[in-house]
Amino acid sequence: MRTTLFIFIALLNLTCYAQAKINCIIFIDGKIPSQGYISKGYFDVDYNRYDFIYNVGDIYVDTISYYNLRNLKNNTEIMMKFTYKVFSLKDELETYNYCGLIEKEWLFYDYLIINITNTNKKKKEFHFGFYTPAEKRKHIKGEYRPM
Repeated sequence: MRTTLFIFIALLNLTCYAQAKINCIIFIDGKIPSQGYISKGYFDVDYNRYDFIYNVGDIYVDTISYYNLRNLKNNTEIMMKFTYKVFSLKDELETYNYCGLIEKEWLFYDYLIINITNTNKKKKEFHFGFYTPAEKRKHIKGEYRPM
C-alpha cells in the first residue's frame, strides 16, 4: 500500500513539473540572442502571470500554464514580457526590458517569430514585430529583417 501511494505521489509531482514547448524564435536587432541572454519571461493575461523559459527556438511553460493559455478565448490578447541582457562594446552589462501584445492563437501555430528592433536604445524605444503562418505585416522603416 505504501509503495502504491509513493508511486502515485511521484507521478503527480512529475506531471506538475512537466513542461510544454512552444515553437518561437526571437530576433533582437536582426540577431538571434545567445542562450541565457533572455530571462525573466512571462505572459500576462488578465492579471494572471504565466512564467516561461526561453531556449533558442523554443519557449517552455509548465503544463498547467500551457493548458490555461490554450483554454483562453480566441483573440485574447496576451502581454509577453522578458528581459534581454547583453555586454556592450565597453564590456558593461546592458539590460533591456521588452514587452509586446500577441494573440493567443499565435502561440499555438506551427511557429511564431518575434522581431524586435531598437529604434532608440538610449530612450529604450523599440518596435515589437511578429510573423506567424497566418499573420503577415509590412516592415517598418529601419527595421532589421530576420531572414
